[in-house]
Amino acid sequence: MEERAGQALHRPDVVGHALVHANPADERGLALLRDAGMRVLRTQGMESEAPLAFAGLHQLLRPVLALLDRLPPPQSRASRPRPPPAPTSDLRHRPASTGPRPCPAVGVGRPVVGLTPLLHERDAVALDKGAAMAWNLRGSYFETCSCELMCPCNLSFDHGATYDFCRVTLAFSLHEGSVDGTDIAGRKVVLIADTPKVMTDGNWRVGVFVDEDASEEQFDKLVQVFGGQLGGPMAGLAPLIGEMLGVQRAAIDIEDDGLLHSVRVDDVIDFQIQDIVPFGVETGEPVRFAGMFHPVGSDLVMAEAKRTRINAFGITYEGKTGLSKSSFSWAA
Repeated sequence: MEERAGQALHRPDVVGHALVHANPADERGLALLRDAGMRVLRTQGMESEAPLAFAGLHQLLRPVLALLDRLPPPQSRASRPRPPPAPTSDLRHRPASTGPRPCPAVGVGRPVVGLTPLLHERDAVALDKGAAMAWNLRGSYFETCSCELMCPCNLSFDHGATYDFCRVTLAFSLHEGSVDGTDIAGRKVVLIADTPKVMTDGNWRVGVFVDEDASEEQFDKLVQVFGGQLGGPMAGLAPLIGEMLGVQRAAIDIEDDGLLHSVRVDDVIDFQIQDIVPFGVETGEPVRFAGMFHPVGSDLVMAEAKRTRINAFGITYEGKTGLSKSSFSWAA
């Protein structure tokens, strides 16, 4: 990389070009580029965004979106996002929707194309595909919803639920990670949602519980991540939310015991799901659902509810089916 960077820096036609660098360990090469005045952009793949076109490109180019005006007019116009909804800095003050919102296409509201020729003078770009992100987290995940086994919404968000609604509880146990330098290892977050029969119709009603042991800084960072304000998978779901029911601290207990997974939140949520092992499968491996669109990933384990008692933020339902994932990762 160092040799390639040196050659590129001494070429008179390097202006407006990019170097793609896939070795995060080559700090010397990256330092050479920075010292020469080149801008270094970084991105990292995320399993949950694997089915999304341009997801990594959006993360990569976000720091240079202010340079859109330097594009030729046709490319600049094509790269402009639609006007975004009124910004909100806190989930607790998110305004209610006045009508249904369609499920956003990938990249809607975020320009993701047409930026290649915009960098001139000393704004050539080195793309480091393996460098650290502003935030990252890893953990395990469990959910239960009101649909019969299996939930049609997991086949596709635009596939109607079993009943006239889909009510779901999403539990995240964070084993490691940091958000803007704040360590969030050991924290837990639980979301509960009441959605219409067809999820892409929008107007979801959502409430959030954050681990009562979280510090003020951890609490604020987790609210930003799970509210989609820092990018990542939850940012793609944010336009579907019509009403935020609140964000509360709570005692959250998540137990992961082989095929059994239990979640308790104060005295308002108590459920247990069990991964399904098909009859005749001697290995004991549970059923996996692959190729799905889900914020946690495209490969999750099918489960069924063994116990549910859920009445939180005015959302009450009996859980019947579920999903689990022993290890997921997010970054942005």
